[in-house]
Amino acid sequence: MQAELMENALSPSQEVSGDGWKAPAVHAALFLKRRFDPLIYDGMEFWTFCHGVWAHVDRLVMADEIASDLSKAGGRAYTDAVFEELSVIVDAAPNPWDPNPSTRLVNCGNGIVDAATGLLRPHFSGSYSRVQIAARYDKGAQCPRWMQFLVEAFDGAPRPVTLLQRYFGLCLLPMVHSGKFLLIHGPQDSGKSTAIRALVHVLGLRNVAGVWLKELSEMEKLALLPGKLLNLSFCMGLESDGLSRVAFRRLIAGDSMLAKSPGRFAFQFKNTAKFIIEAERAPEPQDLKGGLGGSMLCVEFKNSLPPYAQDQGLDVQLQSERDGIFCWMLEGARAILERSGNGRPLFHD
Repeated sequence: MQAELMENALSPSQEVSGDGWKAPAVHAALFLKRRFDPLIYDGMEFWTFCHGVWAHVDRLVMADEIASDLSKAGGRAYTDAVFEELSVIVDAAPNPWDPNPSTRLVNCGNGIVDAATGLLRPHFSGSYSRVQIAARYDKGAQCPRWMQFLVEAFDGAPRPVTLLQRYFGLCLLPMVHSGKFLLIHGPQDSGKSTAIRALVHVLGLRNVAGVWLKELSEMEKLALLPGKLLNLSFCMGLESDGLSRVAFRRLIAGDSMLAKSPGRFAFQFKNTAKFIIEAERAPEPQDLKGGLGGSMLCVEFKNSLPPYAQDQGLDVQLQSERDGIFCWMLEGARAILERSGNGRPLFHD
């Protein structure tokens, strides 16, 4: 993405007028503003709009852009001065600067779809969305193999399918006020990982974190969560770590959290990543200390298939049905939005 942003741009020296290098930091900042236009600043980082989503622009990339023509100025102090000037001349990000400011708009590969109405609109910079899923929206897309998989996994029982659809749908939305996490458990070869991989195919790996629950007390690990739609973990792993347990409860409640970028700065964020835990066993009492039992949703995959009965091409088939599975998830998201608006239980009828 960064390479595409740099096409057909002038060099810093070409940007300079007849005044020469009277104010080189200002000239360099103006060059970077034009190079990465449109560019905004959120008080910590710079962002540019590209392919329908606001993407983070690494300062090292921008520093490389001005290094060759301005090497005589050189030094960390100079580049800091350039970024200070740049932060003043570009537009400020909206406040609050949420990963996706609307709780019902889903930024997908071919536009922005309203989860409540199913209407698709073109991408536009004014959405200020920093999250874009991998799937594309086609309201006519189907997912017959996915639906067959769910029937086989749950012996046709509707309740776990409804719960899975609504929580997967919630993963599309930048909201966590449900205060719930999902535990998917069952024996090996029962379909747990298959279901999770199908979800990741829709969301895209860039929108998924993998912070283990026992790591949630570490500020640098928390820095991996902002802007993500999903965090995947394996086993509960909270039995002996009270700090991680407290952090987990606050994250799933959407409380403000303090994180720290490695080697850089501390910052506050409100978590939007939903938590799914995959485990082979059902939760035990020690897993649910501190009130976590009331925050947990469970989906059990009971049917373990022997190798000879497994569909070895299932993952490939589900990848081909990605856009249809996205439509299935949108139905779950729509149910969540409707129920959150009228006070009904979000996940169970």
